[in-house]
Amino acid sequence: LFGKYESTAYYRPTLISTVDTLSLSSIFKLQLTFNEELVYGDTTESVDVSIYQITEKWRDNTFKYEDELALDQSELIGQFSYFNEDTIDVDLSDSLFADYIRFYESPDSLRDSLYNADFFGFALVPQGASTKIIYPDMENSKIYSIEESTGDTINIGLENYAFNLKRSNNSNIPDRLYLNGSLESFYSLSFKDLTVGIEEKNILKAEFVIYEDTLQLQNTLSANHTRPTFSYLDLKSTGSSQFDYDMQFGAADFIASRSTSGLFSFNITDHINNYIYGSLDDTEYQLNLNPNGGIIFSSIFFDSSATNALRPKLILTTVE
Repeated sequence: LFGKYESTAYYRPTLISTVDTLSLSSIFKLQLTFNEELVYGDTTESVDVSIYQITEKWRDNTFKYEDELALDQSELIGQFSYFNEDTIDVDLSDSLFADYIRFYESPDSLRDSLYNADFFGFALVPQGASTKIIYPDMENSKIYSIEESTGDTINIGLENYAFNLKRSNNSNIPDRLYLNGSLESFYSLSFKDLTVGIEEKNILKAEFVIYEDTLQLQNTLSANHTRPTFSYLDLKSTGSSQFDYDMQFGAADFIASRSTSGLFSFNITDHINNYIYGSLDDTEYQLNLNPNGGIIFSSIFFDSSATNALRPKLILTTVE
């Protein structure tokens, strides 16, 4: 329904203190933990992943979905196949951490700055035409080393991580509103015109409601396939020039939670009353799907061409 997705993950380890003991005889492993409920695609398929070094500097807090980092694909530094495990441990090649240990052992007082400038980390690249996208739990994933001579282990955190997301073969979905959690689409709404002609009576409740097309969503899933389920829609006013930032990180003015039938209802009573009785200027809100940590959330909703029962609407409850 929503086209073809491709995603690559990027990671950069933390440079640990020399209080811990690392050496060239240490064995390095990447440990990834997963939430089995967060799978996009075929739950019965495996995912093949290759790991390569990143060859350019990057910052996670400026990284965008469409960005793509340069990789050294001449040397495979790790690989794994994932099939619904809770945790998976991946051997990482010595070459990746030979440079890491060089920075770790550096006596230079600027070791941290040199590390930040010259050690770029590694990427997890899906191989082949997979039918599943998986989501590592970054709070509980890590790199760890094992000292061969003693068997001691040292945990190394993941200081930076990011991912890109490319969508192709986009489907045309007629007479529906399309929303996703990566700010690819959103809709601008103003409620002021809808209040014109409303008599000055006591409005007990004003609800903006929108209906998800749950039937089409379900019927376009192949056997054993799943999409992560989102719980909230947002209405946000975006007054500053930093539109992308406001949409991603700004607090929502109104939030609607999912009902069992796919109905989302925003309580905008105070907002509508301010239009009628107050001096509230016209405010434009953006309807978008609540972003949530990079999980692929997509959905479709009935638009104004639907039947009266299913089209988006403003419902007013008043005192006669």
